[in-house]
Amino acid sequence: MYWFDPVPFFTTMLSSNSFVSQLHLGMADFVDEPKELWHSRSWASSIRASSGKYALFPDGQPAFPSDIVIFGCSRDLCQRCRDRNWHIGRILAVGRDFTSNGFTGRATSGQIALKVQTLLQQSELPESIISKLGPATPQSATELFLVEDEQFFVGEKDLISREEDVFLNYMFDLSGGGSDITVSQKLFIQRSVDLQSGRSRPLNMTTPPRGQLELESLMGVYIILAGMNIAERFRRANVFPITLGPHGSNFEDVVKALRQLAVLDGGVDIDLNGEKVHITAFVLAFTGDMPQQQANSGFMGPRANRSCRYCLVDKAERRNLDFDVAQQGRYHHQTVRLRREAMSKNKTQKASFHQHLGMTPLPSPLVNIAPALDIIRSRPSDPAHSEYLGIAEPAHALLIHDILTNRGQVAYNEVLRHFPFPPGWARLQSPLRHFGSYSIQEHARASIVVPILLRCWLKESLIRASFTMGIRQVFREEAQLYSPVDLIVRCFGAMAKSHSILMSQSLSQADKGRMMDIIKEGRRSYQKLFEAAALAVGSSGRRSCGSTPASPSRTPSPSSVRSPEPNILTTTTDEEPSQADPGETSSVPTKKAHEYRNSQGRPNIHIALHYPDIIEEYGTAFNCNVLMGEDKHKFFKKIIYQSNHRSPERMLLGRECLQQTVRFLLAGSYAATEADLTSKMDRLHRSCPSVFKAILPPSEYLEESDESKLGLMSDNIHQDPTAIGCIPTNFARDTLDLPIRLNHRRVDDPFVASLIKAYDIDYGIRHVVELGRLPLQWCKKFSFTKATTNKRLSFQVGDYITFRQDCVGRIDYIFVHEIVRGDRRMFLWVTMVETCQPQQQEKDNVLGLPLLKLKDAKSVVGLPAVSGERIYMVPLKERDGVVSDDGEEKLLHCTWQIDFL
Repeated sequence: MYWFDPVPFFTTMLSSNSFVSQLHLGMADFVDEPKELWHSRSWASSIRASSGKYALFPDGQPAFPSDIVIFGCSRDLCQRCRDRNWHIGRILAVGRDFTSNGFTGRATSGQIALKVQTLLQQSELPESIISKLGPATPQSATELFLVEDEQFFVGEKDLISREEDVFLNYMFDLSGGGSDITVSQKLFIQRSVDLQSGRSRPLNMTTPPRGQLELESLMGVYIILAGMNIAERFRRANVFPITLGPHGSNFEDVVKALRQLAVLDGGVDIDLNGEKVHITAFVLAFTGDMPQQQANSGFMGPRANRSCRYCLVDKAERRNLDFDVAQQGRYHHQTVRLRREAMSKNKTQKASFHQHLGMTPLPSPLVNIAPALDIIRSRPSDPAHSEYLGIAEPAHALLIHDILTNRGQVAYNEVLRHFPFPPGWARLQSPLRHFGSYSIQEHARASIVVPILLRCWLKESLIRASFTMGIRQVFREEAQLYSPVDLIVRCFGAMAKSHSILMSQSLSQADKGRMMDIIKEGRRSYQKLFEAAALAVGSSGRRSCGSTPASPSRTPSPSSVRSPEPNILTTTTDEEPSQADPGETSSVPTKKAHEYRNSQGRPNIHIALHYPDIIEEYGTAFNCNVLMGEDKHKFFKKIIYQSNHRSPERMLLGRECLQQTVRFLLAGSYAATEADLTSKMDRLHRSCPSVFKAILPPSEYLEESDESKLGLMSDNIHQDPTAIGCIPTNFARDTLDLPIRLNHRRVDDPFVASLIKAYDIDYGIRHVVELGRLPLQWCKKFSFTKATTNKRLSFQVGDYITFRQDCVGRIDYIFVHEIVRGDRRMFLWVTMVETCQPQQQEKDNVLGLPLLKLKDAKSVVGLPAVSGERIYMVPLKERDGVVSDDGEEKLLHCTWQIDFL
């Protein structure tokens, strides 16, 4: 087995000032809408992630996450401040406050804030809770209770002192076990309470702050740097392989190759450009798909009876979206205690014990290289596979094969070919011929486009009669208000909204507040569609006409789900029974109905209940997806065919080593030790920058001139703009009736006046009176690199854009204008869209999305005014809420997240 030694790897990385400048170093940032990992609780609750920047007590000592502290209270009307103006609590997170209003109610932008959890004595609890705690003991007076639902922020100046003498009793359980431990300290904690519900639970059934585990601890495996922003983390060049194990390698053997990571986890002294520096390069989280994360946590796979690493749900309860994941949850100290308990049993008892709890016989070997991590919370779920392969793919397959009639399938396939997609999105292959070969990205695109398409196109005549009956039975109450078509569209819309927020790169405050309701509604919609399908196959007596979304009973994991290609040519008439043997015909619907009902309890359904906690820990669920690692892994599997297939792991890592060496040589990592070589490589890079583009991420490219482009004017936001698809002058003038030369037009001409206004407002060039004699170049498409994200965006005629902050318009034409030769600037000729405040917008009665209208007004817009935000709007003709060809045309504005790919 071959691997990189991570110590010199990180030494080289940190020797480059330009590379280090791309990293966030220091405390977490508290913001209104978390996006980056340093906006998340996982960073704010870690001592090591702060890079030596801490909140300080008045005596200058650092305050760490997990510390028990006494702090002053600055909250108005605090009920516990009648006799004192201080509280005792546990620090959960520390960071700098960049929220719009300030957590502490002060103008404290960038000031240090601490999230604390209140601790109360038994006498301070409500009587309703005290009565459930059992009889008082001599130690009751010194017991403190963690209050789960009372967490708030205080400023650094509110800290008074650390309470040193507090014992955390993780051996206590509700049956009385561990309560006889001799407590020598003045105060101790062994239970938590929820004041609102009146519930209490042992301390070992709560999640410890990362800081506490850090203080207590003092295949292919890839490293992704949490300190990089989200755009850079998704660059293939910034996914660093550490080791590649041969196919079939023992996971424990692979982990043994990473033993040097344990050295970095505890901290190590390195020589950094001649200076001794102590670094701690620790693991923030392990990412992987569902089966791998189960192994990473030390739990059985998705096919086990208890297949959730976050809670004790069993297979029968997985469909229950009201399951109590807090009271029935798995927790770090609880799991450690259970493994210790299993060690005292004999072989048979131990196997039964592990089987009952869904635990593997041995703990995960990852504990050896990252002992300071919570073994539950540090293995987050991957939303990409869960949502797109586990939910979106089976639902789309159900639509094609079991909801639509044969005629509907053909019509759906045809309308999908021409239906508008969001700007920059690739089209989908034919779902009738190529559904089985869809990539995860194609399922992601379909999850957004399908409900919009169905809203604009679907009619009841295209739905199987048996499914219509099934949908009416499942939605008995809603069927009084909505047609079967509307109910189907609402289901797909709810799933799309759920996928959207789980794969969003940032969450709005409104979506975060309703997150659990949105996710549950998406899952319930999935379950109801499949229940309707189960009722449909039972009532019609027909055999399935196509492939079926795979059920958990046949597939080991959602990541491996691949529906076979539909065989449309061999289907029978829409509602006609199959001409099979009588005995076989009756058994098939029962089997199909059973599969559909099993699908309602897939692990992907249940994992929805844990996403709010994952998002709270890591800022967004998107930060935990494994697509970037999979992309690198697929790249390696592709280039392996360029080798002689002998020692492929050594060849691949050797190639990666060479590329990263060149990259860091150009970044200046070897300037102190290889000054001459660094200088020569830098000259080569500046002379021939394109030579190195294959191994550098775009953020490290050098600018180079390209005479084949139009050479359009850039600005601070729009880098390297390009006009694409130039329209011949004769065609633009004679067929499209577009202006070519403007020198003969009057200044009060509407087009000329709008162009002069665009020069003034968008380019800052005032008092333009002469537009020159050079012809306009009309184009079909344009693209640019957005400087803030370093992402290439493209728009074409017919797309919708936002400009000048709050204006919206449809691109009708794109053109380039030169006042003097060589001074080319890009403009868009747009039709304006009526906009208003969100609370005043008309909403679609089916999908709940805004409905807008085009105005009878056009405007010329300069490129600097274009925001770069992708907007997805689709024409919708409706009359009284029903799709109609002769209805009023409106614009259905899809406000779901469309920038996740």
